[in-house]
Amino acid sequence: MEPVAAMPGAFRVQDRARRDLWLSWWDEAGSTGRPPVPEPLVVLSGRLADHFGAAGPEGRDDLPNQLLVADGDGALRLFDTLYEEADARFDLPRCQTLLDIVAGRQALLSPALERRYQDRVSYRRARGPW
Repeated sequence: MEPVAAMPGAFRVQDRARRDLWLSWWDEAGSTGRPPVPEPLVVLSGRLADHFGAAGPEGRDDLPNQLLVADGDGALRLFDTLYEEADARFDLPRCQTLLDIVAGRQALLSPALERRYQDRVSYRRARGPW
């Protein structure tokens, strides 16, 4: 664990441990780290999505991450909404943060969300120089 710089009293799993811990969900289920997602992880992510959804702005980065596991259609809708809001403000760092969140769960994306993600990556690259 390590402290979160912008949030006194908050902690997160260190990057080097995160991948191993993530894959351990599949190890316990006897699968490979790709869909289908183990049911206990879907349930946990659903509960976390409910929590972060109720948290308002403080949960805005964690909610899409959990929805990518628990509710692909909900993740697609939320990704579209958040990306369009950031793009309308020309908030390119926020757009990149959203792309990074999705990239972290890319193996779990539905075909529709994968297409949307790839489209947004291309769009973000085109807007970056301006």
